[in-house]
Amino acid sequence: FFFFFLMIRRPPRSTQSRSSAASDVYKRQVLNYLQNELHKSIYVLSNYSELTVEHFMKSFKDFHVSIPAENIYCSSMLAPKYLAKNYPEVKNVYYLGYINLKSQLEKYGYTAIGVEDNHTKLTSYDEVIKTYLSRGIHAVVVGYDHYINAFKIYMASIAVSKGARFLATNSDPSYDVKGRLMPDTGAMLSAIEVSTGKKAEIVGKPSKIPFDLICEDHGIKDRSKVLMIGDTIETDINGATAAGIDGCFVGKMKEGINAKYVVPSVSFLSDSVNFKIAS
Repeated sequence: FFFFFLMIRRPPRSTQSRSSAASDVYKRQVLNYLQNELHKSIYVLSNYSELTVEHFMKSFKDFHVSIPAENIYCSSMLAPKYLAKNYPEVKNVYYLGYINLKSQLEKYGYTAIGVEDNHTKLTSYDEVIKTYLSRGIHAVVVGYDHYINAFKIYMASIAVSKGARFLATNSDPSYDVKGRLMPDTGAMLSAIEVSTGKKAEIVGKPSKIPFDLICEDHGIKDRSKVLMIGDTIETDINGATAAGIDGCFVGKMKEGINAKYVVPSVSFLSDSVNFKIAS
């Protein structure tokens, strides 16, 4: 049998277009076809650190599709999960990101330390150190932070320089909003990496880490029976390839694409004739 990793691309930072609404119809058809006719297990993997499993559960409910909560992985929960598995000594975590990242860290028992929105009350870097760094930071987790500022970058950089474990939810450099490229987590992360000379461990795509964690959680031994369906070469397909998993790229054929399969659109996947690749 096959397992499918399918990403529902609905960024919370952008406005849904008419075309994406039509795409959602096809995604629902594909999900229902995979589950109800092909009887495949579906695992959802997303780089959006602003979202939680609960957000995805609501989206799938709107899709009239049922996917178990334990089959949904977003980078906000992958970070504490990876920390717990690999660095049991970590207790206090400084995070850059939304409140959802903080809640996921706390769910795993970590003390989540972050510069709140009232950071403007801090008037000097010495005050930053006194207020936050003195509490002891064992790890730094960088997620997408709409309120990124010099204080946050400074504190993260100092903590990493002092030996704190250094993780990031993802390394996406930008995201598209109505044709405009906006800085994503990778752009924010680079400021800390450049200032410290250290590279973060990426727990989201295109790292193999999330694929390894999913396969381990669900006892998936034979990765030749896994297919990653995604619409981004740099994250979805390259991440799957790094983990020894075949990829199915949804989009236009381009030179250098290393996906095993390429389909022009999600609608193609809703046609049972085209699922000979899963037989």
